[in-house]
Amino acid sequence: IDRHKKLVAARSNWDDLWQEVSEYVLPSRMGFTTKTSKGSYRGERIFDSTALHANSMLAAHMHSALTSPATPWFTMKYDESELNTDDQAMEWLEGCGEKMYSAFSASNFSTQASEMYADLCAFGTGAMFVEAATQEEDFKLQFHALHLGSVCIAENADGVVDTVYHKRMMSARQALQRWKDAEGLDRLKDAMDRTPDKEFPFLHCVMPNEDYQPDNPIPGPKNRRYISYWVAVDDRVIVEENGYFEMPYLVPRWSKVTGDTYGYGPGILARADIRTINEAKKYELAAWEKCIDPP
Repeated sequence: IDRHKKLVAARSNWDDLWQEVSEYVLPSRMGFTTKTSKGSYRGERIFDSTALHANSMLAAHMHSALTSPATPWFTMKYDESELNTDDQAMEWLEGCGEKMYSAFSASNFSTQASEMYADLCAFGTGAMFVEAATQEEDFKLQFHALHLGSVCIAENADGVVDTVYHKRMMSARQALQRWKDAEGLDRLKDAMDRTPDKEFPFLHCVMPNEDYQPDNPIPGPKNRRYISYWVAVDDRVIVEENGYFEMPYLVPRWSKVTGDTYGYGPGILARADIRTINEAKKYELAAWEKCIDPP
């Protein structure tokens, strides 16, 4: 919790920048420095919608060009070149690819990926979390496009994102569905009787595991490459400790300056022109009003 507070403080300048960009380019993502009510109108500063349409078109083009749900968008091959000429090995690998495509099609990947692309184009950084659906009887992938204001990241020495802190609001009902056997959630259990939809903050922390055992062929959840903690912030209780073979958070960055953790995107680069166009349109509308309905 303390490290999360420090990462949030280090992200404060980015929050100001993202708030300004969201007000003109992606108003649905507002809420970096100010709280907005769900369903409220957020386009008070928009007088020209060129930037909104441009960002939407760019995100849609990236989605269709990179991860189109209509056509295959990846192939696989072996690191060992000999296996790539083995018919039986390639047949097995092709079967794996078909199963992966089936898993993507059965999940909500397409809708969530489009949201992530919109963030990437506007802010230069996107974030998405992938996990197994917790309320499904059969295994099913579940993707979550995340609001950047809820995500803090840190890089390793190679500049690769290896640490993610995600603050997530969950209702008492949702949390107890997921961690019904967890201890120490007294506030949630009390709220479940009276206000089951009251939301509580949870912190998901994923970072490199110091106890990682690369030589262990079947490591347990706590001995994998990445360690995972779910923390109930109000109760200061770890409700789940797990591990991942790979980083479950996808954090693409459009372009990045050396030394910066977060990226720069077209929405940030064009924000001066966007502001100018909106101010000009604002004065133009005022002039129209005086012409149509003069004093």
